[in-house]
Amino acid sequence: MQPVSSLLVAFSAVLFTTVVLLAVDSFLDAEALAFVYLLPTVAMAMHYGSTVAVLTSFASALAAAYFFFPPKFSFFIADPLNVAELGFFLLLAVVASKAIAVVTKDDRVTKLTSRRPRHSASRCR
Repeated sequence: MQPVSSLLVAFSAVLFTTVVLLAVDSFLDAEALAFVYLLPTVAMAMHYGSTVAVLTSFASALAAAYFFFPPKFSFFIADPLNVAELGFFLLLAVVASKAIAVVTKDDRVTKLTSRRPRHSASRCR
């Protein structure tokens, strides 16, 4: 059940970010704010690891392409510069999620290894 709940949290974070950006879109250029989608990716990397964070970054890229890059409400992106921006976003999001997962993994690995019983060499004889 843990993988399903982590994916639900991840996609809920992407949905929440999309709703906030859609609300801001009327005041500001949300196309320029597409990098705000890094926030849910970083949060998922910190709490659930890099796999969920990478999936979050791909979902964020799809949401940004559909809702904010012209033509809106289509996955087709007309401007090659926007395609490059989206590609750069994906690259940055994947690298950031991997890096953050490595930094926070030390704490999780320490907790995991402290739960396992250790076998000493004297018991194996």
